[in-house]
Amino acid sequence: MKQIIPTILALCLLSLGGWLFFLEQSQSNHYLDLSGQEFPDLSQMQFIHKPIEDLQKPTVYIWWALWCPNCLSRIPVLNQLHKQYGNRINFIGISLENNDATLEYARSSIQYSVAFDPTGSAMAQFQAQFIPFYAIRSKEGKVLWQGNEFEPEMIPRFFP
Repeated sequence: MKQIIPTILALCLLSLGGWLFFLEQSQSNHYLDLSGQEFPDLSQMQFIHKPIEDLQKPTVYIWWALWCPNCLSRIPVLNQLHKQYGNRINFIGISLENNDATLEYARSSIQYSVAFDPTGSAMAQFQAQFIPFYAIRSKEGKVLWQGNEFEPEMIPRFFP
């Protein structure tokens, strides 16, 4: 009986250590932080829906795919932001797929521009591991912010 209590205590401590390690890993960045640096080259990007005329405006880039439920759940919010700020800020969804289903979905459900990066180099330059992945480019061509957790309140914060 005396050995059961230390054994249980040791198991609890090991479990706590594993949980803390998991929390640290889940909260760490799964991308290269390029804040303040020149925005990566997106010249390989090909528009498949609503091409952008003025690429000099500040831009919110959204990497997404049809098979990603989190990506699809954010589209109504992004549509609303595009409606509200689209005259001042570009919104470009960069699909990981270029197929008929993606094009049809873009035409029926997405109000902002959609592009495809055939080389995958844009997302690779951020070393992003998960989607949705977002990056905000300033008018001057600098990375203002990037990450997996985009909130609508960021737009007025970066572009008052």
